[in-house]
Amino acid sequence: MPDDISVSVTGISAAKAKLDAVADSVNPQGGLRPALQLATGMVHRYLIGLGQDYPPVGQQGVLPVQSGRLKNSFFGLVESRGNDLVGRVATNLEYAEKVNRRRLFMERVVRDQAGPVNDLLGTQISLSINKGG
Repeated sequence: MPDDISVSVTGISAAKAKLDAVADSVNPQGGLRPALQLATGMVHRYLIGLGQDYPPVGQQGVLPVQSGRLKNSFFGLVESRGNDLVGRVATNLEYAEKVNRRRLFMERVVRDQAGPVNDLLGTQISLSINKGG
């Protein structure tokens, strides 16, 4: 008669709790939405901070302010698109695209805010994982 073999697995409930926490943290209706709202607000504030009254022609990386209409038209929003969660900073002014082509202020926002946004969202996910176990 062969020897009995027994196997015991421990830690499954802790591992499941961590996996559940990750799933909750990236769920569009879960913990990621508040973090993405915070990140979107952070990007919006950065963009508005680039505003300069009457910058010299050709100066790039600044949001030119003459009347304040363009600067005040930017808004941030977070929306669900199917299984995705999207944060946007946008304007509905048609001339914004032309101004951006000359000044490249949105390119500066993307370049300068990519790291802080990734750090913020990564921290949120890490905190959620640590809560789970």
